Amino acid sequence: MDAKLRDFVEKSIELLSSVGDVEILRYPSDQRARSVDAALRVSGKGSIIVKLSRDTSEVGRAEREELKRLSATMKVNAFVVANSRDGQVLIKGVIYDLEGLKVLTPETIVDAARDYEQPAIFEDRDGFKIKISGEVLRSLRIGKGYSRGALAERLGVSRRTIYDYEREAVKPTLEIAERIIREFGEDVVMPVNIFDSSEEVVASKASSQGPPLDSRVEEIIFERLKRNGWKLYHARRAPLDIVVAKESVSVLLTVPHVRDDVQQLSDRFSNMSKLARIVRGYAYLVAERERSSELKRIIDDSGLVLTVDELLEALGELHESGKASRNNW
Repeated sequence: MDAKLRDFVEKSIELLSSVGDVEILRYPSDQRARSVDAALRVSGKGSIIVKLSRDTSEVGRAEREELKRLSATMKVNAFVVANSRDGQVLIKGVIYDLEGLKVLTPETIVDAARDYEQPAIFEDRDGFKIKISGEVLRSLRIGKGYSRGALAERLGVSRRTIYDYEREAVKPTLEIAERIIREFGEDVVMPVNIFDSSEEVVASKASSQGPPLDSRVEEIIFERLKRNGWKLYHARRAPLDIVVAKESVSVLLTVPHVRDDVQQLSDRFSNMSKLARIVRGYAYLVAERERSSELKRIIDDSGLVLTVDELLEALGELHESGKASRNNW
């Protein structure tokens, strides 16, 4: 990691740590090849996972795609945290778009966590927009005695567009939003909750399709869990091998590979455990029965080392017993 990137990462971690519980993830060891650098949980708000980079151009496509898919599978919002995009300084309080992955400055996250300023301006593939409350817009429009057609004429849009704004099916561009605000005031603006995984502006819509599986154990896990309705994603650039999710239960798995030495396996599981703690998930190491006894000697809590059959049983109990709001941390 070069000095400028190190300084940016250290400053960002310091800022994020000022507003919540942060875990720094150091697996894989090459920061540029890592899809997740840190996880933040803010009390009373929720969790996010982040990739740290001075400029968005320094984040590779493979890392971006994996971050989106991890986010979609775990139902935890993910962001690239950066200072600039293609050399242009990012504005605090604005949510930028990077091929479907959202980008923020670290200061934007801090302000949102402290309720100083929630972002309202966001970018999608069609440009910059503002999120507005359809209910408030409709109420204020009626209060002023405007029909949808009359308001449409004043704003320079179609009557159908006003209808879509009020249903929140469409978000206005900056230009139209400024006209709406001049007409009705800022009460019509709805802030974007970056910590809410159901927030459509920032929630990842990526599929859970991942790279090819690396072992027979991974293949068995995918085969058997998919039949039971679990959503799975196989990662290669994060400190985990598989994410398993159903409804509000998220489980992170480490699966030993032939190429792993003891230190690699221990580092991956340790970093995965940190991530699971922040996102309120479960963490297990899953191996064939012949290796499970050996692996229990290198994991502090041997109860987290399971065979595939034991994993299936544990997942069934988690889902059926309604323990979705709990975890093993």
